[in-house]
Amino acid sequence: MFNQTKSFVTFAIFLFTLFACGKSPTLDSSRIGSYISTVHRWNITSIPVCWENPDSNFFRQEKAWVRNAIATTFEFYTNIRFVGWNSCAGMEGARIRIDIRDERPHSPAGASFEDNPTMFLNFTFQKFSPACQATPEECIRSYAVHEFGHAVSLLHEQDRPDSTCTNGQVPQQNAATVGAYDPDSVMNYCANNPGRLTPSDVKGLEAIYGTNDPGVTIYEDEGLDDTRWTLPPGIYLGNRGQLNPIGNDNIDSLLVPPGVTARACEHEGSDGRGAGRCQVYSPGVYAHLGAMGDMISFVEVTPAVSVFEHWQFQGRSWNLKRGKIYIFGRDFENDVISSIAVPPGTAARVCRDYGGGIGANCQVLWQGQYEALDAAWNDQISLIEVY
Repeated sequence: MFNQTKSFVTFAIFLFTLFACGKSPTLDSSRIGSYISTVHRWNITSIPVCWENPDSNFFRQEKAWVRNAIATTFEFYTNIRFVGWNSCAGMEGARIRIDIRDERPHSPAGASFEDNPTMFLNFTFQKFSPACQATPEECIRSYAVHEFGHAVSLLHEQDRPDSTCTNGQVPQQNAATVGAYDPDSVMNYCANNPGRLTPSDVKGLEAIYGTNDPGVTIYEDEGLDDTRWTLPPGIYLGNRGQLNPIGNDNIDSLLVPPGVTARACEHEGSDGRGAGRCQVYSPGVYAHLGAMGDMISFVEVTPAVSVFEHWQFQGRSWNLKRGKIYIFGRDFENDVISSIAVPPGTAARVCRDYGGGIGANCQVLWQGQYEALDAAWNDQISLIEVY
């Protein structure tokens, strides 16, 4: 939370357990760090959200920007899902209650049980930060990701004892450091971060809420709204009730995390493998399905090793199937991989050299999400075998 006075408490046993056991050598450890609150954490990963400004037409576009910003960051990279996004009227209990005001955006750290607004976002920037009027979408998205970071227990990175940033630094209490200081964190006042979670931000959230489950989340409405359901790897036939509670021909948006792909079809097919118009969805956020909206009767979720051009699963991506060897420079562009997601039950042998088509200078990556390959492997991979 902005300007909330706290002081530092070290949790040596917690950090030893988190980092001493099995940290991947392919992660850039110098960038893996975060600063988290140790109180008022959510004990659930489906966190209710509501708007204090109830009119559905009130800042409709701006609310959609916020919803999409959270889907493409927290929901894409972590195990957290934000549900509801309706009016706060009549709502009780713990939830994120958003009020739209022309002031500095702010939010307390962690879960709140107040019946009053708990997060304040700015959509007009008439009084606070007028420069944002020139780029309202960029500002709204960036502030939203920062404030939702607070809402799920991330503190300001510059407040860490090992911080090199003195901009707005305030001592914190009831706090724990995770790994090394991250100058690029979305929670850092000194970072030039346009609202993106860094690998360090993700690791801090994983320390609280666990790693992302490998499954495709389907939604009843466009924009990742209304009823949702997560489908683990497998085949789902709508006419047999396997897409409930969303239902047959009722899916309007999808969230596909790294480590799986989704194939969706209009019909089940006589062999139960899908028929009619079909679409394959690689890792990403699909807020609008276009012609496939409300037409899906078949979904197949398949584990796949997902490799990405940039850190944190950004840029171009490729999905690699089990039992195959992929040669970069022949099958794909060579030496461009910076992050890799390996789903459960799968392993990837990654090699820096072609080695006559069998690979050389290799190591095996087991199940996990490798958001940032270190300097020895970043943009160095020439061959991957998936098994």
